[in-house]
Formats: sequence, structure tokens, C-alpha cells
Amino acid sequence: MDARFRRLEHRLDRRFATKDDLRQFATKQELLETEERLKRHLSVMVESIHDDMRMFAEAIGAHTEHLGDHERRLRKLERLT
Repeated sequence: MDARFRRLEHRLDRRFATKDDLRQFATKQELLETEERLKRHLSVMVESIHDDMRMFAEAIGAHTEHLGDHERRLRKLERLT
């Protein structure tokens, strides 16, 4: 029974990573550097999205203006008939 319990305990220990287990993957400094890289990358992405939204808004404005011109022309034509 004790041997089975030790095997089970060993298996349970392996299911959860400890701080020491994780040290091999990243140090605190590496995590901070990764965080900074992610912040820079996200800033670039946000700026790109802002630029896209600006262009989209300008396109909508231009289309709205053209539709307004069409509306005026149609009303003018309707008055002539």
C-alpha cells in the first residue's frame, strides 16, 4: 500500500509545475523583456488600426458626399418631371 501511495504521490507531483520547474523556461528578466517587446508590438498594431480607421472614416465621408450629390440631382430631376 505504501509503495502504491508513493507512486501516486510522485505522479501527482509531476502534474503541477513548481517555481523551480518553470525557471528553466524563463527568468524574471526574460519575462520583463518579453513584456516590453509585446508592449511595443501592440503599440505598433494600435497605431496601424488608428491609421486604418482614419482612412475608413475619410472614405465614408467621401461616399456620403457623393451620395448627397446624387440625392440633390435626383430631387432636381423629380421637380422637372
